[in-house]
Amino acid sequence: MEAGSIAKGFPATVGRRSGSILSSIFVLSIFALTSDAAYAGGFGGSLSYTRSQSKLDDVDDFWADLNTESDEVGIGLVFDTNLARDRLFNYRLYATLAFVDEEVGQAGLENQVQGTNVSLDQTFGFGFIRTPSVRVFIGPSLHLGVGRIDDHIEVSGFRENYERTSVTAGLGPELGVNFNVGRHLTVSTSAFVRYGFQVQSFQRLFDEGGSDGDFVGSDLRAGFVTSVFFRFGGDEFLAAGRGWGDD
Repeated sequence: MEAGSIAKGFPATVGRRSGSILSSIFVLSIFALTSDAAYAGGFGGSLSYTRSQSKLDDVDDFWADLNTESDEVGIGLVFDTNLARDRLFNYRLYATLAFVDEEVGQAGLENQVQGTNVSLDQTFGFGFIRTPSVRVFIGPSLHLGVGRIDDHIEVSGFRENYERTSVTAGLGPELGVNFNVGRHLTVSTSAFVRYGFQVQSFQRLFDEGGSDGDFVGSDLRAGFVTSVFFRFGGDEFLAAGRGWGDD
């Protein structure tokens, strides 16, 4: 494909940046699974919706900027160290597979593509309202994700391959409410906003004409999650024993 109106400069060689972020995802997941807190709390499933926006610049300044808006519906597994106990701190880990519908804008052209994302989201919560039946928490939330799209777009009347891998990272607040509706059952809902960066590395289309196919820019995402937990026996409001994070 000719670079045409969506190309804007000349290429320069740069290295790819995704390796270190993938390593961070692995290290943080191992931390969550080996933490002492992993023997308390509860485990369950989640359903989520995320709306995201990004503005990405071509690293070697060959192609025009990319602007994307995405709707993501995710299903996943979720773990929390403290759903019901009368303690201040909880750590929550989401592992999510999301189905993505993304609108791509570039140099006045608009296209729709579909793909998938896999993410680990970690929340460090502080319960400022704690009762036997309800816990309300707020705290910082860290997002790390990898996405894949293998689709086609229309460029100058031609159907072109659009294949890329993305890495996202972001940080922001999350506010959640746990409803302890049974001896071992908790229903939780939370809302979040996360701001960070995104890297898109193209294997087809934007890796042509001497360009390396790498785009980097900002990433803003917001959404909500509903989760259903099986709560372990020790996670009760009046459970014996108190530790770090107690009032």
